[in-house]
Amino acid sequence: MSVERLTIWTIVHNLWKRRPKTKNILAVLTAVLAVAAIATYFITSETLKRSQRAWVSPVRAEIDGDISSPLLVRIAFKNTGKEVAMNMVHLRDGYDFPVTPDAAGTPYIDLQNTPWPDNKLCEADISTYKFGRPIYPEVGYSDFKYLFPDKDDPKIGELRNKTLSIIVYGCFIYKSFDEWRHSPYCLYLQHYRDRPVEESTFEFCPITTGRAD
Repeated sequence: MSVERLTIWTIVHNLWKRRPKTKNILAVLTAVLAVAAIATYFITSETLKRSQRAWVSPVRAEIDGDISSPLLVRIAFKNTGKEVAMNMVHLRDGYDFPVTPDAAGTPYIDLQNTPWPDNKLCEADISTYKFGRPIYPEVGYSDFKYLFPDKDDPKIGELRNKTLSIIVYGCFIYKSFDEWRHSPYCLYLQHYRDRPVEESTFEFCPITTGRAD
């Protein structure tokens, strides 16, 4: 046998002797399959949660009743998910800001310079609220936010004259699949030049800050 053939034979023989044992291969494959199964479980579980979990969010806001003091803003909301939102607490706030009509008399709101809220309501310690309520899927709910509580508040006149607008913002905090969820929101009152102030509508703010999950 030539030296070349002997060398090749030696290499092949050594590789054969060092081949992985069958049980080692099976162990590695079993481990790989186990990891894949665990990953699939978590992905499937998270996908199921997202498809079935509760989602509480505002539908609209509107002035309830007359333009008077105190001013009542009704905030309508709904659970668009499939699971009941448990222990829901609705934290909300609001404030006013000036509006300057443009040359045509349209109450113009400068979206770039409007003082949008720094919504930190979603950071509240939920343990201090002991009376959360269940919010069932596809059922309409509403809460009020009171503004201008003082009788004959002069800002009511400014609101009627469309030189003042208001912002309402808040956070829905609730439990879904045993995890606390947070849904921040922000809406502002948009006046119209050719409509009475009673027909002003609330629009969603272009910026919504706050923890969301």
